[in-house]
Amino acid sequence: MVNENPTAAERARLALSEAQREADRMSAALDDFRQRAATIFTVAVLATTFFAQAIGPELRGLSWLAILAFVLGVVVPGVIIFFPLRARFAFGLDAKGILRNRKRGETATKINEKAARSLSNHLDDTQKKMTPLAILLQIQCCALALEVILWTVDLAGR
Repeated sequence: MVNENPTAAERARLALSEAQREADRMSAALDDFRQRAATIFTVAVLATTFFAQAIGPELRGLSWLAILAFVLGVVVPGVIIFFPLRARFAFGLDAKGILRNRKRGETATKINEKAARSLSNHLDDTQKKMTPLAILLQIQCCALALEVILWTVDLAGR
């Protein structure tokens, strides 16, 4: 076995450990996006049901706009947020790939360095894919507010 520089080995282990912690944080953030989207969706369903029953069967223009805000602003972004499968995002390393791609005489330091770089690159790609989900969550919040305002104005005008 080749003698390794203890400092380089520790740095490589630390880099890999930090990359994995970042992957765990990003995975939790995706779960958080989904949980928030589900909460907004639930509140919007309750608001739509409450206001639609309060107004009764006679829906006017503002009522239809509120329903449109619900469907386009809450339901559609919610489905997009819920739909992405975890396979689309990279939150870890491929253990089989690491074992398959080993090279003869490769040191533990080199393996850890390659793994840290690979995971970091995957996380950069995953971060780019998660950014639109945050925007969709903001759209959902705004659509919910718009929906409640439209329902309230319609109800007040009756």
